[in-house]
Amino acid sequence: MITSPGDAALTEAQSQPNESMHMKKPQIPVAILVRVSTAKQDKARQISELRQYADGKGYDVIEVCQETISGSAEDHERDGLRRAEQLAREGKIKKVLVHEISRIARKNSVAHRFVETLEECGVSVLARAINRNTSAKRQA
Repeated sequence: MITSPGDAALTEAQSQPNESMHMKKPQIPVAILVRVSTAKQDKARQISELRQYADGKGYDVIEVCQETISGSAEDHERDGLRRAEQLAREGKIKKVLVHEISRIARKNSVAHRFVETLEECGVSVLARAINRNTSAKRQA
């Protein structure tokens, strides 16, 4: 029941749709990084699972960086890692999604340098298999 003009204005304001209810949250731009050791192995499962995860979180997949190379390869041999780093330096992504940490590298030194490089750019790494996220200085 409306008893005053102020109550009428309040009732009308409450019945109006709230703009924030209709605005979508900005999507976080991410890269997906997948690696297999041999051409006989299939990257499709990793890509599919990471795309599903990204969709569920509302992430915007900018690019899928793929590699077929041993996880013990050196940094300079890793085109997928280099591409993810480039996207981070260019400010195009805020996260890199991997299926598990071993997909980054088998060598701790390579994985460590990769994560540090990304963090310097404000980009975190999320390992889906353990649902762990590295921290970044400027977290999205």
